[in-house]
Amino acid sequence: LIIKIQVSFVEVYNEKIRDLLEFEGSNLPRPTNANELRDLKLKEDKKCKCFYVDQLSMHTVMNYPRVRRLIEEGSTLRTHALTGMNDISSRSHSVFTIYLSQVHEPPSALDRDRASKITIVDLAGSERQSKTDIGISDPTR
Repeated sequence: LIIKIQVSFVEVYNEKIRDLLEFEGSNLPRPTNANELRDLKLKEDKKCKCFYVDQLSMHTVMNYPRVRRLIEEGSTLRTHALTGMNDISSRSHSVFTIYLSQVHEPPSALDRDRASKITIVDLAGSERQSKTDIGISDPTR
């Protein structure tokens, strides 16, 4: 039985899709922000009637510390900005996906191979300054 766990991490900002982990495990210099990452394309697989990000990097993980490090590394590249409510607020959506597969070796007619995917989405902050009551004092709140 072979079990494989892989992850990917993308940012969606201003209709651009960027791989937050494209530098990981490569000889490329680590970018300092998302603007230095290349834009990827969303494509449709007509066979399985699903969408995917073309050329998205996949990273094999063996333990939680590695998963956490990849999340932290990718998060540092997300697009952030100062808002009236927060000093640092994410301005992009991000999608962290965990791919799990279980394959029987040698193949067996009695055992089924399995695959699963867990998708975690963080939507961009949408603070509205008018809703923050900055500078307005209201004793009833």
